[in-house]
Amino acid sequence: MNNPELAAVFSEAADSIRANGLLKGTFVTYRGPAGTLPVMDPLGALSQAITGKPVPPDAFDQCDDLYQEAVWFLSSRISSPVVDDDPEERIADWGDHEDRTADQVVAALTSAAVAVVDLPAGLGVAA
Repeated sequence: MNNPELAAVFSEAADSIRANGLLKGTFVTYRGPAGTLPVMDPLGALSQAITGKPVPPDAFDQCDDLYQEAVWFLSSRISSPVVDDDPEERIADWGDHEDRTADQVVAALTSAAVAVVDLPAGLGVAA
């Protein structure tokens, strides 16, 4: 794992949600003026930060390695009743919670950006 690269991904995803708001129920919606970034959920923001596309592939194992690392790491840091081995579902459930705010998602992404820099390479990410 390249910790500075992963930290930059979390920071960019946080910036996107801070600037454009939090979407619930799907990865992305284009409701702003042409040329503006879309409103995304946490997974869409991570995917956008890594690939430039706000919708990751359907199969998690077909996603970019950096996306998988980011999802596993964020999933381990949030509170969700989803406890199975699907980190995307865990993040989706957490982000879609009716009381979840954009500020809370930004805080979690920002906290992950700081925390991942302090980890030795290869630690903290289940794969």
